[in-house]
Amino acid sequence: MFCGCIAEHSVTDLTRNSETIIENLNSFYCTDSKTHDGRSSTTITFDDSCAQCCAAITKLPKGVEIFKSPYEFKHSGQMYAFMSKPYVFKCKPGFAYRSGTVWSQKGRQALQCNGVTHTYYDLDTWSTEAQIEPCEELKGCHQISQRSDMTVVVEGCVQSGNIFAAGCI
Repeated sequence: MFCGCIAEHSVTDLTRNSETIIENLNSFYCTDSKTHDGRSSTTITFDDSCAQCCAAITKLPKGVEIFKSPYEFKHSGQMYAFMSKPYVFKCKPGFAYRSGTVWSQKGRQALQCNGVTHTYYDLDTWSTEAQIEPCEELKGCHQISQRSDMTVVVEGCVQSGNIFAAGCI
């Protein structure tokens, strides 16, 4: 009598089927290979090893802070952000976006991951492969300590944190 196993599927077929099942169960999946094609900047890294995700933003320009962030996860020691929600950045107290920009008017910048290209686009300018807009340090004055026998009235001033923009009275 002959006993033994006869493989109906090759290892390649099983691997391919396994990847298909994983992809169908969860549209966010990762492989161990990634591409670095020179599109990385000082703040945003290009990484296509996870489908429908982008490399998480971890480096910020001076004066910028993350106000809201998308869901993030770790894979092979690297952080990734899902494409479902944008990063929303704001300037720290004492900093502001360059005047005359859409970010200055809105008081924030929002970048959304494009899960196909693995780059970020700006939700206000629709710029693809967008970068984080730096904030400028405000030039101005700190509020003067008020004397108990006087009332200080501030007019026409824009305040960011404890700094008033130059030119107010």
